[in-house]
Formats: sequence, structure tokens, C-alpha cells
Amino acid sequence: EFKPQELASLAWSFATAGHAAPALFDGLASRLSVLVGELFTAQGLSNTAWAFAAAGRPSPALFARLAAEATPRLSEFKPQELASLAWAFATVGQPAPALFDGLAVVAAQRLTFFKPLEVANVAWAFAAADHRTAPALFDEGFGRHVESLGGGFNDGSLVQLHQWALWLERECGRADGLPSEQLRARFHAAFASRGGRPSRLHKEVLSALASLRLEPAEHLQTDEGYTLDLVVEWRGGKGAVMV
Repeated sequence: EFKPQELASLAWSFATAGHAAPALFDGLASRLSVLVGELFTAQGLSNTAWAFAAAGRPSPALFARLAAEATPRLSEFKPQELASLAWAFATVGQPAPALFDGLAVVAAQRLTFFKPLEVANVAWAFAAADHRTAPALFDEGFGRHVESLGGGFNDGSLVQLHQWALWLERECGRADGLPSEQLRARFHAAFASRGGRPSRLHKEVLSALASLRLEPAEHLQTDEGYTLDLVVEWRGGKGAVMV
């Protein structure tokens, strides 16, 4: 009985509220996979992708349909909608190379209109998706825009940008799109300062390793800012254990 836009709004509302409803999302995914073509405004497409990603309900069939519908229409999307779309596809791990190619071109054309959160989400999405064919986007102009927004990034965005900067430099072999070393130091500091409590599994693994007299070291930080849960010495070498 629901219209396509009403189904999309329902998914968005449940995801925004953080209310787990796996059966509902499964039903919505099945129905929306059929109705995507008649949905949707750019906002509807973006919100639907974001809702399923935020709810942790990946649906390959739905995301494939969303990508097919959105890719030729990316010029209709506002910066926030482009950023949400990129974030959603990267978050669920849905391959969509044509979509990311289009996102790179459109985002580069409108870069000056992207706010701090949108810039961080787009940058992180390309890194998380490991989509390396985006020279039009991550050029010197991107680095200058990131620099100009430096004071507007919250800690979450700084963490995302640290991951993007590592990916761009080390995986893509590029530095032309990076901001200043001073701003990148803020990225690193935010990433390295992330908190968190050891999980029950972490404690169980630690206890098991200790019972074997391996005496693991906990929470060692790499130069890049990543934290290794446990590090053990074994037969003259060291190994990291992630839990």
C-alpha cells in the first residue's frame, strides 16, 4: 500500500532512530529493488542508500539498482546527497566503479560547495572503496579546499581524512591532493586518540595467550596511528592479533 517515496522515508526514519528492524529492512529492500526506477528524486536515492548502510542492512540487489539509477543522474544531486551516496556504497562494500567514476567528476566540478562533513565523507568513501581512478577529484584543488575548511572538521571527519590521506599517498602513490603537513598532523592526532573499551572477546583472547605464557603486549600503536590489539613474540618474531 506504500508508495515508493513513502517506503524510502520509512527506511530513513528507522535508520535515523537507530531502531533495529531487520525483517522490515529485508522487506523494504525486496520491494524497493523493484520500484527504484519509479522512485526517485536524487534525494530519495541518496536517502535510501544511506538508510540501508546506516542500519547495517546491505542488500546487493537493491544497491545494484540504486547505482544503475543514480549514475546517469549524478548532475541532479546536491553535495550532501553525493556525499551520502558515496559513504553508503563504501560502507556496505558494494562494488560500483561506474558510480564512483561519475561521483569523482561531479564532485570535482562542485567542490567549492562541499562542506567539511561532505568532503570527509567523500574522501573516506573513495579510500574505503579503494577506487583509485579519480584523478579529476583528488588534485591540488582538493587539497586547497580541505585546507580552507581546516577549522570546520570535527574529530570524526579528521579520522576519516587521516585514512584517506594514508590511502592516497601509500596506496595510490599521490601527494598532490594532500593538504599541509600541519593539517595532516591534526588528522593523525585525532585518529591516534580514538578511545574504546576492550571487548569481551579481547579479554578472552588475552587470557588464552597469557595461559600459554606468551605475555602479549596490548594496544600498541603504529606510526600511522593504527592500534594493534595484541602483539606477541613467537619464535624470534612478532605477530599482531586483532580482535
